[in-house]
Amino acid sequence: MAKRRILCSPRRKVAYNAKSWLNPSVRGLDESVCREVNVDSPQFSRTTHELRELGESQKLREDLAYLVDGLQPEQSLSTRVLSAESFAIKCGERSFRLHLRAHGSLPSLIVAFRDAVRYQCLSVCAASIVFLLVQEGSVDSDVDMRTLALLIQLIKLKNGWTELEDASSNHSVNAHMKMTRLLRDLFERDSLMLMCNPSVDTAHLRVADVAMEAVLTMGLLVAARGWFKERLRSFGGVPVLVDYIQRWSHTILDNDWTVSQTVVDRALLCCTKALCVVVTITEGNIANIRALLDHNDNGLIPLLVNLAEHCHSLLLSDSQSQRSTDSQSSVSQYVDSCSGSQQSVVSVSSTNSDSYSSRGKLFSLLQAVLKTLVHLSYDDTELGTHSTLVGQQSNLIDLLWQCVLYLPESLPSGERYDVMVLAIVLLINLVIHSPYNRQQLLSVNLTSSDNHSVSTIEELLMLYNEYTAKAAAAEEQTLTHLQSTKDKLLSTSTKTSRNSSSSDLAASIKQALRSAQTTADEHLENAMVAAYTALLLGCLVQNDSDYIDLMKSRLPKNNLTGMIERLQWYKEYFESNFAEDRHVTDNISKVVRTLQRYE
Repeated sequence: MAKRRILCSPRRKVAYNAKSWLNPSVRGLDESVCREVNVDSPQFSRTTHELRELGESQKLREDLAYLVDGLQPEQSLSTRVLSAESFAIKCGERSFRLHLRAHGSLPSLIVAFRDAVRYQCLSVCAASIVFLLVQEGSVDSDVDMRTLALLIQLIKLKNGWTELEDASSNHSVNAHMKMTRLLRDLFERDSLMLMCNPSVDTAHLRVADVAMEAVLTMGLLVAARGWFKERLRSFGGVPVLVDYIQRWSHTILDNDWTVSQTVVDRALLCCTKALCVVVTITEGNIANIRALLDHNDNGLIPLLVNLAEHCHSLLLSDSQSQRSTDSQSSVSQYVDSCSGSQQSVVSVSSTNSDSYSSRGKLFSLLQAVLKTLVHLSYDDTELGTHSTLVGQQSNLIDLLWQCVLYLPESLPSGERYDVMVLAIVLLINLVIHSPYNRQQLLSVNLTSSDNHSVSTIEELLMLYNEYTAKAAAAEEQTLTHLQSTKDKLLSTSTKTSRNSSSSDLAASIKQALRSAQTTADEHLENAMVAAYTALLLGCLVQNDSDYIDLMKSRLPKNNLTGMIERLQWYKEYFESNFAEDRHVTDNISKVVRTLQRYE
């Protein structure tokens, strides 16, 4: 007699596939859902948290499928707008964004928004959704060419959120209000998001600004991928990026710092972020360098030089005012100690804090400008086309000398190395393949510390000798410190085993290692400045025997041996850290061979 399959058997029960049962399309007891299992088998049991996780995941998947289906072009505009608004509101929740990214649903969403540029209301929602999704910081696996193309199309829209003139104006107004409220609430809850996206103004939101912030964030995340660099140029993103930089640069240069400091601070952040993207897309990509130089008849380079001069002058005035304020504060403290009043000291310190709170933003912008100029002046051939074009800008050579010789004295010790190295590297790029730039640099007349006129070669030789001596002193100090620390630890370990606890020994070891690391960092920085200066000298002399004789007369032991050894050390250091960049090492080898012929 055949065995019957019943639901009420005391020894058997029906087990259901939870995923299939929760699916609305499956609601019956067929062979795919119902099967006989043994009650005593534990492999089909589910704990409470497992069932809850399954239910939550299924709910998110169903919500996502429902909203994406409502975004399809075959739906009515009202349905699409409602789905887009609901989708954007859900994207305001970080759990939904993580779920969306985990299941790779961004490409299907972009496909549904492929015609969003035709409708103002959909453009608002599309820009907001992509902007929120790229904030997670790890979207490189989901972002593709279609996402980038959609964002660039949204940036190029003539109308922003403040100019609604399409047929669906009611939808656009409602979408504008909801997205404004959504982003404002998010920025109020997360101040870091507001700081990282400075061009998004919640008081006057525009779809182009939101889309541009999404592109910049994508650029910082995935610009290392080759497709992003190529597609950004092919989709017309390079002119958009240059126009964005010009817009905020004019805000920095044209506004009074003391009157509209908030506006200028926002412009500093926007310009710095955009220049960081320019640095990433031009690294190792000659086509992007040429596209940036060709846009608006090389209009980007003069703007960058003006920005660098502006930041340089403000940093110098900041330093001078700080010294003046410190002096006034010292005098005021002395006077107030006699009179018993502290009112003037408080007034001076508060004025200083209000006037110079943006010094860090200025320094970051100066760094970004110098890095951008370094990349734009890079030549892949010996024709020197890019470097000559950059070097022809007026006041650039003088500005770089200021950054090498005088500006570091006005900066904190932790910021001097970055400015010096970037300025020297830019000078190297300018002169290594361009005879015009070499002549311009050699014709500069400088003034030494004792008010005597010196040549460029003489000033560079003094700089090289200074940092070579600093590097040697720091190395000797590091070795001495390590040896004394070793002796101290040996003696301390013997005492610790008898008298004190092991925590005292661990604390002394940490302090010793921290001090050794500090002196080692100083040695490396000084050695790198000396190496870059030697490389610049080698690029300048270029087989000129008169300059070679001058160099020998000003170097220790009256020969080029130390300088050659320094360049060889830097070449080995560069090869061990950047083995893929053969162009730089070839230039170093060329300079070394030139100096060896005259040794």
